[in-house]
Amino acid sequence: MTKSMNGKPQNLRGLTLDRLTSLVAELEQPAYRAEQLFGWLWVKGAEDFSEMTDLPQALRVELARRYSVALPRVVDEAHGRDGTAKLLLELSDGERVETVLMPGEDYDAACVSTMTGCDLGCAFCATGTLGKSRNLEAHEIAGQVLLLRRLTEQLRNVVLMGMGEPLLNYDATLGAVEIITGPMEIGARRITISTAGVVPGIRRLAGEPYKVKLAVSLGAPDDYRRGELMPINHKWP
Repeated sequence: MTKSMNGKPQNLRGLTLDRLTSLVAELEQPAYRAEQLFGWLWVKGAEDFSEMTDLPQALRVELARRYSVALPRVVDEAHGRDGTAKLLLELSDGERVETVLMPGEDYDAACVSTMTGCDLGCAFCATGTLGKSRNLEAHEIAGQVLLLRRLTEQLRNVVLMGMGEPLLNYDATLGAVEIITGPMEIGARRITISTAGVVPGIRRLAGEPYKVKLAVSLGAPDDYRRGELMPINHKWP
């Protein structure tokens, strides 16, 4: 069994299509099996290899022996009268994050987390009081969108505005964007990355091929008051 750093089976959702193609080649399967597998993971949201009915039985058994396809586990769920839904999710290592479905007039939006906790310490943010445990991986970020899609057929927008600072988990954030705009077919212009003001990340994002939207949390109208509320302002005013 192929294991991840936490000793559990490696999650196939963490592999790109190219890496899945290499994997099926190692298992002496044709390349198109990787596309089938990728579709089961990110379009149909399968959580068990037995659901992948167009894959050969022997391949499903071998994959199940080596890997996992688990999504974060929903441990609590709260719903508002306006259609808002908040899910408390447990990750494979026991860490927990929240993700929120926000209803709109035409389409709904997924508000997803990029870290377990946050260490920026913004005075107005409850997550900032928790400190940060770790960064989420790309598949853990994108997996939140899959779970929220089960609650609505109108999910068309994604905001990376939940727990954590996306631009301090840059590679995983962009990896999630690649998944969301690829097999999940949500346009880049419908994705908003929210930042407390990580200037190097903003500049780097400007050079990416994904033309996502950017939201910057100012928090106050001047540097002095912003510095009182947001410690990051002392580094990047």
